[in-house]
Amino acid sequence: MKSILLSFILLAASTLASAQDTLKRKIKVILPTFKTYHVDSIYTGRAARTDFSTTPQLKLFRTVIKAGYKTNKLNFAGHYCLVTWGCGSDCQGHAIIDLKDGKVYDAPGSGSGCAFKKNSRMVVVNPPQKDNLIYDYSLGPPEVWIFDEQTKKFTQKKVRFYPKLHPGPRED
Repeated sequence: MKSILLSFILLAASTLASAQDTLKRKIKVILPTFKTYHVDSIYTGRAARTDFSTTPQLKLFRTVIKAGYKTNKLNFAGHYCLVTWGCGSDCQGHAIIDLKDGKVYDAPGSGSGCAFKKNSRMVVVNPPQKDNLIYDYSLGPPEVWIFDEQTKKFTQKKVRFYPKLHPGPRED
């Protein structure tokens, strides 16, 4: 009977310690707003055929890119379609297609998806939950990428974390 009681106490203690550890690991993410990188106009014309001449390496994914383009149409930065496909366990590839000329451009990859809007040039890779808290960043911390209309490339912006995000195991 004592061994059962001792086992129960140890189980309860380990469960409580695990719960406290989970609470300690919550990290607040401070992100810019989508409005900061808004676009002034939304394209209403006809969608052009896909053109892989700007990024021939993405031809490997042409079937999934064309299917995503056909399904999603305008969903990013005023006149682009952002397409997502799985590239293995905990991996997603992304590309954008310009609806005006059909040109396909590379976009940042992710581990747990991305958040974006049709009236903003900002993409949040591995977005936090709605409360802007990270509970598990094993698939990668959130990243903010801004699309530059002139260069047709994404640049990464700094993301702030509170408390500071650390790359390895915690040391208590």
